[in-house]
Parts: sequence; structure tokens; C-alpha cells
Amino acid sequence: MIRKLTVCALVILSGLVLSGCAGVEQKPVPKGEAVWPLPPEKARYKFVAEYRGRRDLEDSDMLRFLGEQEEVFLERPQGVVADNKGSIYVSDIKMLKVFVFDLEKKKFRTIGDSGIRKVVIPLGLAIDNKNGLLFVADGGPKQVLAYDKDSGDLKFVIGQQPGTFLRPVTVAVNPDTRRIYVGDTKLQQVKVFDYESRLLFSVGKEGKRSEEDDGFNVPAQIALDRAGNLYVADMFNRYIKKFSPDGKFIEKIGYGTGLSSGNFSKLVGVAVDSEDHVYGLDTEFCNFQVFDQQNRLLLAVGEPGRGPQRMFMPTNIFIDEKDRIYITDTGNKLVKVIQYLGKEGGP
Repeated sequence: MIRKLTVCALVILSGLVLSGCAGVEQKPVPKGEAVWPLPPEKARYKFVAEYRGRRDLEDSDMLRFLGEQEEVFLERPQGVVADNKGSIYVSDIKMLKVFVFDLEKKKFRTIGDSGIRKVVIPLGLAIDNKNGLLFVADGGPKQVLAYDKDSGDLKFVIGQQPGTFLRPVTVAVNPDTRRIYVGDTKLQQVKVFDYESRLLFSVGKEGKRSEEDDGFNVPAQIALDRAGNLYVADMFNRYIKKFSPDGKFIEKIGYGTGLSSGNFSKLVGVAVDSEDHVYGLDTEFCNFQVFDQQNRLLLAVGEPGRGPQRMFMPTNIFIDEKDRIYITDTGNKLVKVIQYLGKEGGP
């Protein structure tokens, strides 16, 4: 049945419209709350947790009493990734920091705000668990910074040559091929580099908004699947576009512009799970829609508002190795975690 989607709000995307792991405990919700689809259908997705700031992990009242720490909350979370050790990394474009929720050690810290090269305007993030790297698309110097995700040491920089990027907002990495993909919403391209910062090739028409299959009208977020295929959330063309590892166009995912299921209004995010389902995050519908590889819509998750089932101006989406889904719920000033339960679903 085709249904109408509820409109949420205007998009927040910096510079565009508005200027864990096994054994790690997360905050559960009461049994039976916040699952998708609703009973009596078998649940495929379940709300797990929300993270807003230091007090979610540490005894902030005690630390503040001892004069050791101040309370810190997310203000405008933008990018999000998680590593395989139970840490969630969140960029905040109002606080101008990258925050780390270390769920394993129950610690809250920052990365990229010390040393010679500090993060200026952190936007999109990417994680390389194999080499222990966190990549930050920095809208200040218009570069991508690669940090040791544990120590915070800067390892290398992409885009030191002027003009390499004009507005880098999203980044994805393939640790096996050692390729770094950077989406630039002003160049209307995705540029692909190796770990020596050499440009390999580009996808899109440089400096031109395009409705053609191999062009973009604001590549808002990018993601890779296990085979190395590239997915691009083409915001104002309102499709997810899939490309081969060498940048050749394959297909469009989604049903284009509209207010019905499968359509997009302001497509800001894309992710792929372990079963190759493709997720399109829409900041105006306040949900993500899930498609299979035959472009069939399977489910929509989320609706406008506050609380476990709802979102308000979501901005970015990321799926980890355990099929946990992380969303920067920007309007609610938090990161939401949802678990994909697999084809068999929950009880």
C-alpha cells in the first residue's frame, strides 16, 4: 500500500541549506518499546540507545563536584561513525569538535582539538578499523584529516594543494583497497584518493549540478558496501546512486521526488548493512527508508518528533559491522542507535 510520508522540517546540512561491539553495555528501553514494524508483524529493527553528552557515560555530577570535568552536551551533531571497540565518534558543527563516546571504557573525550593541526569545522566522518584511523572532513581548511582514532595523533592530510576541495562534507574509506572517497557539494563530485593522498579518479561533473546518471545535485553523503561499490545520497536529484568500485554508474535506488513511500524529499544520508540493504535518510520525512538490491522498498523507520521512535532533522547515518545503525538526530541534539535484527527478526 502506498502511504503519504509526514513532512518533518527543513534540512540541516552544513553549508547547504542552513548555515558498539559485543559485550559493550548500551542503554536498553523497556521490552516491547520502539520496534519496527509494529506488532503483530515480526520486528526487524529495535531502538537501542540515545547519546547526548558526557553524563551518558560518566558520573558527571561527581566529576563536576570534584572540579575535574564540566558537563558537555551535543549541540548540532553532524557526522557519526563507530569503531569495532565500542566507541562512537560524532562531529558537532556548533561546538566545532569531534566527540568520542567510549562505551567500553565509559569515557567521554574529544579528538582533533590538540596538536599542530586542529579540526576547524568538522563535518563528515569515516572509520578504518583495520589501520586504526578516523577521517574527518574539515570544512575550514577544506581538507580531510586522518587521525589515529585512539591517540588522536594526526597521521596525514588529503587536500593540501589549494583547490583540491571546495566544500568537502562526507567521507568513506575502504581499508582493503586503501581508498578514500570524499564528497564535495560545491564541486558536485566524489573524489577518490589513496592513502598517499594521490588522486585516483573522480565521479561527477566538476562544478556543475547535473540530473544525469553520472552527475550530482549535492552529493550529501556517501557509503560503500562490502564489494566496494559506492553509494551516493544525491540530495536534490532525490535518488541514491550506485557506482562500481572504479566509478562507473550502475543504477538509481529509490523512487525519486514525492510524498509517498519510497520517494525522497531532502535526501541527506545513505548507508548499507551486511545484507546489502540500502538505507536512505531523509531529513524532511524524519526517517530512513530501506531498499533491497532490486530497488524494492522494505520498510520506513522513524517519524517526526522526540523519543525512541522519532527523529527531528536527522543529518547522517552509519551502520557498523554488527548492523547497528547510528543516526545524528540533529534537531534533538543526540545520536540515536537502532539495531537491525536480521531477516528472521526479533521475538
